[in-house]
Amino acid sequence: LWGPSAALSQVLGDEPRTFAPYSKTAAAITGPVVLSRLMMIFENGATLDSLQIDPAAPGLWGNSGDIPVAQLFRVSGKIGALRGGNKLCGDDPITYLAASQEKASGDQYLVITLFDGTSEPRGIADPGLCGIYSYTTKATDP
Repeated sequence: LWGPSAALSQVLGDEPRTFAPYSKTAAAITGPVVLSRLMMIFENGATLDSLQIDPAAPGLWGNSGDIPVAQLFRVSGKIGALRGGNKLCGDDPITYLAASQEKASGDQYLVITLFDGTSEPRGIADPGLCGIYSYTTKATDP
């Protein structure tokens, strides 16, 4: 169904868009987020700055590990505590973010996978994986 395609992997564009939580984890920790290829902004104003390093990184992505490509970003920024005092990836700094699309039960959603490792991740089996958050793809302008 999902072939390695740059078009499918281009989940995040130049224009910032607001995404609502899809998963219970995203609802409990981040709430709605504003995403673009340049940043991820949280409801408390904290920001992760991002630099796209691969528009179609091959690997095993998404919640299922069945998505063959994702947009891969090098990220920086200190987020601190979000909803309920929770943190995105514990106390370690987040170094990479992967964005992919996935379908489940007829719904299409955005999966943001976060890593705290030093080497470029190639999927959710990477030892640097520290968080997976899902958001609706029904985006609106911020």
